[in-house]
Amino acid sequence: MDSLPIIDENLIRIAFYVLSKETIRGPKKKGNNLKLYNNFNDFYNTIYKKLNYEIKIDGINLSSIYNYWYCLIGCINTFYCL
Repeated sequence: MDSLPIIDENLIRIAFYVLSKETIRGPKKKGNNLKLYNNFNDFYNTIYKKLNYEIKIDGINLSSIYNYWYCLIGCINTFYCL
């Protein structure tokens, strides 16, 4: 059984990639990012999409949302580590 991934900025970004419409922009995913993307994408296609979320979001200008989630995760990690 694989261990759970660390919830960090990279994991949040990969999750948003799966929820966003596909684009050819940016570098190709490789290594651990590709593995995370494939796992999230499998989950999306087999479970999440069937919960009435089959339309993906537009991924343009999501940087403010990324920043919010990074901050939120940082706060959760700080609180959890106290």
